[in-house]
Amino acid sequence: MSASLFACVRPLSLLASALLVCILLNAPAPVLAGKDDLPAPVWDTACKSPFKMCSNIETYRYWGEKPQERLHFAIDALMNDPNNKGVLTVWLLMDDPDVEFAKELARSDLNVVVVYPRGTKQSTTYYTCAGAKTLHSDECWISKECAEDLSARSTEDSLFNASHFSADQVAHDLNWLILTLGDGRQNVVLVQGLSSVFALRLLQLHPQIPVGVIAMDYVHPLFFDTYGYLGGVGQDLALQHLLALCDDEVRCVGRLGAMEGSWTRLQTLMTLAKNNKLTCAKRLKWDGNKLWGSSFAEQLRSVLSLMLRYPAYPFLASNTELMSLIPSMLYRLQRCSDTDVKALDTLYTYITGMKGFTCPVDVYVQTHWLVNEFIQTPPPNKIAKYWSAEGSRRTLLPAESNINAFHTAAEKFPAVPRTAASKVLPVNATQRVLFISADVDPMSPCGASAQAVLAFHQFDNSVKALELRGIANQPAAVLTPCIVNNLRFYKAHAEWAEPDQCTLDASKKLDFLNGPTKEYYGVSDAWDYDMPNSDDGSSRENGNGDGITAKHVFRTLLILIVLAALGTGAYYAYNYVKDRGIVFHRVSDNFYENLHN
Repeated sequence: MSASLFACVRPLSLLASALLVCILLNAPAPVLAGKDDLPAPVWDTACKSPFKMCSNIETYRYWGEKPQERLHFAIDALMNDPNNKGVLTVWLLMDDPDVEFAKELARSDLNVVVVYPRGTKQSTTYYTCAGAKTLHSDECWISKECAEDLSARSTEDSLFNASHFSADQVAHDLNWLILTLGDGRQNVVLVQGLSSVFALRLLQLHPQIPVGVIAMDYVHPLFFDTYGYLGGVGQDLALQHLLALCDDEVRCVGRLGAMEGSWTRLQTLMTLAKNNKLTCAKRLKWDGNKLWGSSFAEQLRSVLSLMLRYPAYPFLASNTELMSLIPSMLYRLQRCSDTDVKALDTLYTYITGMKGFTCPVDVYVQTHWLVNEFIQTPPPNKIAKYWSAEGSRRTLLPAESNINAFHTAAEKFPAVPRTAASKVLPVNATQRVLFISADVDPMSPCGASAQAVLAFHQFDNSVKALELRGIANQPAAVLTPCIVNNLRFYKAHAEWAEPDQCTLDASKKLDFLNGPTKEYYGVSDAWDYDMPNSDDGSSRENGNGDGITAKHVFRTLLILIVLAALGTGAYYAYNYVKDRGIVFHRVSDNFYENLHN
């Protein structure tokens, strides 16, 4: 275990122990609906393509109170016969449901049900602001005006209370769904991203529910902190993991010339940038106003942060292709030829242009969860001071605009106090739980596997944690073979497969050498490689133009000129001595003969 991981694990271990004590004092009673209270959901065949079955589920606005007012949420299913209960049923909850992923699971003789929780656009009560002119920023952070609108509606409209859309309420909905439509079936709840909180809440509030749980790319609600993430926690560790993958590839680390390791080379370049000694800093046309900070070093780490992951998680899935360009970006930054300068300027234009950002329709309820489910400590009083302090001890740091945007909205957002049940972990849960995460994801600052082991150590062998190398965040497509293998094994044995059975789709793993680059660099070759960089971080061009070939030619000519001069000098020296009558004698191997010459 690395030192950084150990430093994270120790406080988490204390937290997990404290949580176990809390549950003994505040054990929640399961919330069950009587069949006379709510109509049992039924399957319908009038569904949108490609789904064959669907249903509109009626539920309480707030479980436990059982008011007359109800709301609905929707589900879509890929199943041939809803009456056939011998088929394993997967209940899928994802921040951005991937229909292709669902179809791939269904091809493996599985029933797949996509659940759209309350507050999403598919429910009758869509959690969104109504009176705000500006809903959210280009980076998908909701506006202050929108947050104020949601807060006002939560206060004035009892039917739109923010507490109705908490993770606890979604967990009760999920429990009701499985006890009715999932009755008599073998069920697995599959979650990803922020939606992973629903699976944990389900285990907390309904510890006896007969389901298996798979959480991939999960965000642990007892450890993950929104402010900590936006303050850079996890960025450095994730980038270390990514560059370690480069170190594992001889061609990648060899091109960098980083015998000391890619992470150390990055530190060297950052030090040069901070000391205004990085050649490319003077040549690149990077406008600091578009990101944060006036110095090139600050701009550089912000660019690297955006390449590693878009900060507005989970609203924007990060671009795996951008991650794969980080080693070649460091190579170009150090070499700094004319071609490199043009490519890096093109990359900067792409990143700061925020191209490809399509904000999800459920950004408002997702922000609600970020504010009310994933803040572990009170928000900082002085956000600028907090951000500055975080930046002083990190190599990477997301742009200040992101934490400012979130903080501005969070201060106005309707707060929902977490119940005691939300803060404790189940002790005697019997469900099989499988945690699968990417190793280059800043969302898991202390290592996702470590979080799972600490949080669920009381489950003994019922929990497995896999941290897979070489995959980025939101890895549903990469993990499809792994998920299918585990679901089949679970159906046959009621437990998860061994780690060596978790095969990956290698075509979707990070590719540092051959990935597409035209859109980002403006050239078809990510590296335009000619020779390894020097180990001191210095540029080969000194900022004076392309001239790689010319420089080699010049050096060669210089060497030839020097050799020619030496040869000419030796020739004239020989003739000069000879013309003056100096006789040269052959040197004999016999020492005594040489004495007489």
